[in-house]
Amino acid sequence: MFRFAIRWTLIYLGLYFSEMVPALLPVIVGNLTLQVHFFDPYTRLWATLPAWVGVHLFGMRASAMAQMPGPSPFLFVKLLIMATVAAVVTLVWLAVERRRSRTVPIIGGDATSAAATTGRTDAALYDVLRVFVRYSLGCTMIIYAAAKVIKTQFRDPGLAALSTPLGSLAPNELMWYFMGYSYAYNLFAGMGELAGSLLLFFRRTTTLGALLVIAVMSNVVVMDFVYDINSVTIWATHLLFMAVLLVLPDVRRLIDVLIWNRPTASSDIGPVYAGRWSRPARIAAKAVAIFFAAWQLRASWQRLHTTGDLAPKPPLYGAYAVEQFVVNGDSMPPLVTDTTHWRRVIVNRAYEMAPVTALVRLANDSLRQYDMRIDTVAKRVTLLARPSRRAARPTGSAANAPPATIGIFSYASSDSGRLALSGAWRGDSVRVRLRREDQQFALLRPVHWFTVPGASK
Repeated sequence: MFRFAIRWTLIYLGLYFSEMVPALLPVIVGNLTLQVHFFDPYTRLWATLPAWVGVHLFGMRASAMAQMPGPSPFLFVKLLIMATVAAVVTLVWLAVERRRSRTVPIIGGDATSAAATTGRTDAALYDVLRVFVRYSLGCTMIIYAAAKVIKTQFRDPGLAALSTPLGSLAPNELMWYFMGYSYAYNLFAGMGELAGSLLLFFRRTTTLGALLVIAVMSNVVVMDFVYDINSVTIWATHLLFMAVLLVLPDVRRLIDVLIWNRPTASSDIGPVYAGRWSRPARIAAKAVAIFFAAWQLRASWQRLHTTGDLAPKPPLYGAYAVEQFVVNGDSMPPLVTDTTHWRRVIVNRAYEMAPVTALVRLANDSLRQYDMRIDTVAKRVTLLARPSRRAARPTGSAANAPPATIGIFSYASSDSGRLALSGAWRGDSVRVRLRREDQQFALLRPVHWFTVPGASK
């Protein structure tokens, strides 16, 4: 069973991480618009194979097998395929090894030496598995640690978030803004992830690093599940599983020391291979890992100043109250059920790959969010349909189709905060006069580390 588990885990995690490489590589190199064409065939395989298996082998509807972000029939079928492929390859691998070990005595070998060779092979594979888990988990944790230490994963709550009623927020949005509010908490969480990841790169500190990663990732996994961050729940669970995998060999020793208060023997942490090039290779791997950590911190620093909290504000940035809204020449006051007239407009920052966004509050108090393109030379604003995060990912030609245009306006702005829009919106001729608002939000006040009598809250 142990021999099967080693090989199966190595193959399964290899398949799982290889499928994640095209998604992680743009983040690793710090270029979020990078297209990794080298992985396109492999990516297309995992984008189509689970749907085919679900429809033709499990009899599921094609609509149910759409590729959705987060846990879905598509994802679970894909994981089942990976687990099955790993099991089949492992069984074939063990059968070949068993056949080879039986032929050794026949051709003049020794059964004892054959068994010893098998044991050394298992030990070597287990060592390879641990090294793979240590470095893949460590490098992944560094990506998230850098994004928290430099604070690019969770941004400050923007004008759109601050102007949205608390009850209108989805659970995942509430958690995201909660994390984005405090840089100190981001730094605390990021330093925990960074310390755990760096400790994984050294054999002597692997168990300590894995325990630290377990503490950090347990919190992350629980938050992902209970706040409906479903796009990364399975991914985070795999990272937690890998950290637990590294601690398993030392569980009995940890129980002896921490619970039974009795001494325990030291474990053999030396590498299985101790050849001429093993030490230089280990030093080189650690140097690459440390360079990778520095590179991620640098990439996060660049993102902080290009699309993060310190990025320049876009033109027309701000919250605007609508003073006049004229539709097809009609300036009649809107009804509370009106889904055409605007009440308020917020022009928000760009974030990562997302463009500038416009949040429009209608007369009936409903919200509409659009991608926004601003041409400061032509004085033109274009509002585009914003894809839903929960919608199925488009495939084929639909994946490259441009977003639908909702409205095109010419604009004129003044230093006093006035903004005038004139153009077409959802098929109607529209003229809008807006006034910039300077709102004071309680959430933006500084944290009180101690209370001064008589100070305002």
